[in-house]
Amino acid sequence: MDNWRDGRVKLAVVRRALALRKHCESLFAQGEYLPLDVRGEHAGHVIAYARHAGSAFAIAIATRLAAPLLGAERDVPLVEAARWGDTAIIVPEALHSRALFDWLSPNAPKADGERLFLRDALGVMPVALLVEEGVLYKRR
Repeated sequence: MDNWRDGRVKLAVVRRALALRKHCESLFAQGEYLPLDVRGEHAGHVIAYARHAGSAFAIAIATRLAAPLLGAERDVPLVEAARWGDTAIIVPEALHSRALFDWLSPNAPKADGERLFLRDALGVMPVALLVEEGVLYKRR
């Protein structure tokens, strides 16, 4: 995140997302699009959706209109985890209380029942691309 202004972070995110799409072609080519409900005090500052095919899921999360959440002293476009408060994504039932892995970072947030808190999902980057462990290690 130190180099977010020069485009390296954006390039890395795009490259990783394309790598996941190649790794899970059927999930992205034939998978169902599921918009996800976001609730909480900062729900308007995030968008989230899932792709679903069979038992495989991928969840994309992106911060939007984050300036009011950053504070004047913040030089990176990453909302501090505590600032998200009670804001959470409502995940599909198959993912309740499941650990998810961020394809873009070393983060591994876990859904708390039906809710995946943004403080957990966006603690490392302002975007996340979450998958289950089985998707990460699937055999071709």
